[in-house]
Amino acid sequence: MIARWQAAVTAYAPGVFKPFVQSLYIEMAEHPDHSPSPIHLILRAGCNVILQFLEGLSAAGVNHVVLNFKYGERDAAQVVEEVGREILPRLEDSEAGRMGAI
Repeated sequence: MIARWQAAVTAYAPGVFKPFVQSLYIEMAEHPDHSPSPIHLILRAGCNVILQFLEGLSAAGVNHVVLNFKYGERDAAQVVEEVGREILPRLEDSEAGRMGAI
């Protein structure tokens, strides 16, 4: 799907950046290494596993991910704080390393 999107952008808007965006419902578990649990349309996992999932999306060509905490059991403010503290800095480091390798 991402390759089809990129091909369509190249064909219809050459030289114009059009990001691929995906939404993702997450329920962040308390333990950072909590294995992913199968919940319909929701990724329930620890922050380390969510980070790995987001890195995989980035490697696949996803440019933006909209995180939605609506159905999580934990307080959304705490989860947002944990995402900012534990995931975003590491994701930025990972992305910088990946871009530097190109």
